[in-house]
Amino acid sequence: MKRNLLAIGLVFAALSLAGCTSGLQPRSSPANPFGWPAKLATDAGFGLESTEAPVLRDAGRILYGLGDFLEGPALAFEGLVLFRRERFRSAGLKFASGAGELVTGVVSAPFLIVPGRNVDLARDADLVNAGLEQIERTPPEAWHASPNDHRTEIFPRGTRVKAHGTALLWTIPGEGEILQAGEESLFFHAVQAIVPGTDYEAQERSWGMIVKDLEEWDSWNPRVRAGTIIHEFVHQYVQIRCQFKGWSIAYWPAYGVSFVANGWEGHWAERTGPRAAEAVDLALRGWAPGEAAALGSRRCDTQLGQIFVTIVAYREKFSAEPLAIEDLLQAGVLAKPGDLLCPADLAGTAGYVYLYPFRGTETPPDSILVYDAAPHPDGSRRVLRCNGERAVLAPPEFEAALREQREAMLPLLAPAIDAARAAAKSAAGGDKEALEKKLRVLEKLRDDAAK
Repeated sequence: MKRNLLAIGLVFAALSLAGCTSGLQPRSSPANPFGWPAKLATDAGFGLESTEAPVLRDAGRILYGLGDFLEGPALAFEGLVLFRRERFRSAGLKFASGAGELVTGVVSAPFLIVPGRNVDLARDADLVNAGLEQIERTPPEAWHASPNDHRTEIFPRGTRVKAHGTALLWTIPGEGEILQAGEESLFFHAVQAIVPGTDYEAQERSWGMIVKDLEEWDSWNPRVRAGTIIHEFVHQYVQIRCQFKGWSIAYWPAYGVSFVANGWEGHWAERTGPRAAEAVDLALRGWAPGEAAALGSRRCDTQLGQIFVTIVAYREKFSAEPLAIEDLLQAGVLAKPGDLLCPADLAGTAGYVYLYPFRGTETPPDSILVYDAAPHPDGSRRVLRCNGERAVLAPPEFEAALREQREAMLPLLAPAIDAARAAAKSAAGGDKEALEKKLRVLEKLRDDAAK
């Protein structure tokens, strides 16, 4: 009896001391033996979730849910021993979220055999932290997504991430550590191709996020990747975990009904709700971390070089100049649409402008062939010349060079347009379509030059 009382006394003392110093809740204290099975399951889940093997990876997510669930009785015990009401509340939350994660894992079990490569979220950890700092510096009124949004913060202040294998481990004051994993989903890719009106590169999951094409994701501007990671974590943590208590199988029907009824623009999870994820996009609007901007500019230069190589390959294959930059994709000499997007663009949507060299070999070699559709964060633009040379031009220099080239082109375009129109009129079949396309390209060159 005395031994039992002594053991209980030691546990009480250890919990009391640990409870005074524990900053991350609602995890149970390391001194609480009732919480050890939970921590064992959570640690095993963390480890397995970072593997590439689908079965092990998904088993890790189930173990992580089990660990959350087992934290419930451990926290309830601490509430009894330490007489702390907040531990009982945390116990209830852990029961609910852990049960939701377990049910989600079991329901997802039939999909364990579907292969999907891991997405390396960890490489962008520094940029994600820089983005979180930017969000904390931005006044709430600048990122409130709708009149229903009255938040004073998107995440608890001080929320940060660190790399954990290829995943990110989020440290959230008042919550503890939450794992965000990334995975390529062939099923998601197929759905995007089948369902009209859907063209989304990434989507949240209760355990992290998925992307439809890993190579496309890897080609994105690192700043855009970081913003997307934070955006998807709002869905994972704020909405699925906090709002729906981990019950992903309840979240998705609610999400789907709202999407059908209101679309993306009126969706509670995206734009109009009190915890809408668009708040992240608004808070990071115009954010250009120096390292990311410099890296994006260097990658833009590399990409322009690759575009020139593919234009040369197109010439050799078809004995003609491409009429539009998209022809490089359609002809199969360029593999991915992302290769036509500028890596330095903050929004991740701007591409390049191609000036069709209608004079062929008579085109001056220093003429601009391709240039940035949108300026880089410092206002400059990169240009690719007809001889393959690449240059960075400041705004006045770029505008002067483009204006001078267009002025020189304008008088030469009229006879070229007349010849293309006559050829298109007398042609038939596929030749006629190609010549009509050439006519439209030349007319657009003329209209742009005449502005």
